[in-house]
Amino acid sequence: MSSAALLPQAFWFRLSVPCPRMDGIPRAGDKGRLLDLPESCRLLQTPLLEGRTPWSEVRAAWNPGGLAIQAEVIGKVSPIHHDPYMTDASDGIQLWIDTRDTRDVHRATRFCHRFSAVLVPDRAKKSVGVRF
Repeated sequence: MSSAALLPQAFWFRLSVPCPRMDGIPRAGDKGRLLDLPESCRLLQTPLLEGRTPWSEVRAAWNPGGLAIQAEVIGKVSPIHHDPYMTDASDGIQLWIDTRDTRDVHRATRFCHRFSAVLVPDRAKKSVGVRF
């Protein structure tokens, strides 16, 4: 009999993490990154709950101009799978934002927003990043 969990351990928790205010982002006109969020903006790495190594690092912040999400792949060793016609089948991330203030509705409504981003290799840095 296998002792592997049927559900990821993060499913057992309702996670709530702070999203600090960061003025001065995005940096328009600067060369380099639009975002360079500090360590205080890093979100919980849920694979650590299962003893696995995280494959990405995600940071989040906000200001009156909007919500900033910075995602960086840190553990991708195989080639990137990218299909421009099937973004859901490509390597990438999906961000779901629920702007409702309800706790008892368990289905998507017009107040739920989904954003998808595919991984794009940064040939200059020999690394992988995400572009929206």
